[in-house]
Amino acid sequence: MLRLPVPSCRACPTARVLLLVMLGLPAMPVFGADEEPPKEVAKKLDWAGLRTRLDAGQYAEAAAAADAIIEQVQTVPRAPDFLLRCVDRIDALMRRGFAEFQLGKIDAADKTFAAVVDVFKDRDFQKILSGLERSGGPKAVDPLIDLDLRVIELNNLQAAVAIERLRRLANEVETDQAAAEPSGAKVDGVRQQLEALQGFLKSAADVRKALEDRFDKGSSAIVSSPHKRALMRRFHPELIAGITAYELSRLPFVVPPPETPRKPGRPWAGPDLFEFEGLGRAELLERCHAHLNAAEEAIDEAIEAALPKGLSSGSPDKRIEANVLLLQLRLARCEVALRGGDMARAAKELEAIFAIHEDMARVRKATKSENHPDLFLPLMFAAEVSAAEADAIARAGKADEARGVAARAADELARAAALPLPEDHPRRRGLARIAGILARQEARAEASVATSDAADVAARRVRRAVEA
Repeated sequence: MLRLPVPSCRACPTARVLLLVMLGLPAMPVFGADEEPPKEVAKKLDWAGLRTRLDAGQYAEAAAAADAIIEQVQTVPRAPDFLLRCVDRIDALMRRGFAEFQLGKIDAADKTFAAVVDVFKDRDFQKILSGLERSGGPKAVDPLIDLDLRVIELNNLQAAVAIERLRRLANEVETDQAAAEPSGAKVDGVRQQLEALQGFLKSAADVRKALEDRFDKGSSAIVSSPHKRALMRRFHPELIAGITAYELSRLPFVVPPPETPRKPGRPWAGPDLFEFEGLGRAELLERCHAHLNAAEEAIDEAIEAALPKGLSSGSPDKRIEANVLLLQLRLARCEVALRGGDMARAAKELEAIFAIHEDMARVRKATKSENHPDLFLPLMFAAEVSAAEADAIARAGKADEARGVAARAADELARAAALPLPEDHPRRRGLARIAGILARQEARAEASVATSDAADVAARRVRRAVEA
């Protein structure tokens, strides 16, 4: 599933997961060549506190901290610090939306991201940006690049919400036998998300193309950032397309193209999600793997361009940025492998995922990192892999070994359940499914032991009869 890296705070440009994640941009103050940025506002804004809460996975507290900043930077047109307040408002809203998404409140996140769009579209804001484009001078280069990157990031965040809506729709119909014949409402719901996703991809592509010529003119803070390099490449579009294809493959019906052909949109080189309509499960999974492979190539290119001497040569912040991106891809691959029954591949991805989490915890010098809610999905996936392993071992007749692996699965499931994720979070529904698998395995093992004991009693009776 798509994970979002948390947008980074002004106080520190580190990006981190939750995920999916999307995407670490520093809250750069924007001002002209002859204009000094006002400092009285920035002193009062607790970006460090917000970042600390996000890093710790305290999403409810982070949303409240973002709200406090939003209240402090209410904008008044023609105020001398109007532009700076708008940028602060954008950054605080994006972080609040990210926190809401992590809490499973996608309607609230959607509304928050729409508020960010409103700030970007504000006439006074756009007027100042246009003037800055014309006469901002060298000091305006980095801030303007970062603002364009924020637009790309915003589209990715909105795409994550659309994918989550598609996932929840798939969850609703996955076990519904009657859904083999889809209702018009279900098909329309899928098409609505596909249209939204395609729109976000194209909007981000437009900004990416416009920014292409001047991105490399940015400072080292920009060109050496794995996250910002990734925003300029096809990593997120390919990742989004791959996950979308996977979610569509879960539907028990084929989504047909609309009866009325869509009007041809402007041509572009990115993924066409409408091509997924009319495809069966096997074809969708084939597309899924192709897009995830393309995403892997893109992220390797981005990291190499940002850190040509290797990941270990980067600062702690840049290492975390790269790890966040790699984690998104690994989580997507793990879930696809898991649902496809490729437990060996899923286990390999999980090994890499836990290694990334450990590295990020070391870099951050985090305490109690084992209790971070970002570990929920990896632990739940690990429990499912262990349960499958226990079942295979039991079928091979190794009952004692199977019980040990099943106990490991139960421990992983218990660790996931104990993490500070809201009790009503949709992801928690997966716990019951895996617990059911383990319960059925235990019942079969007990029945097998009972059958074995009965066979031993019968054998002893036969021996006694023969001896008599």
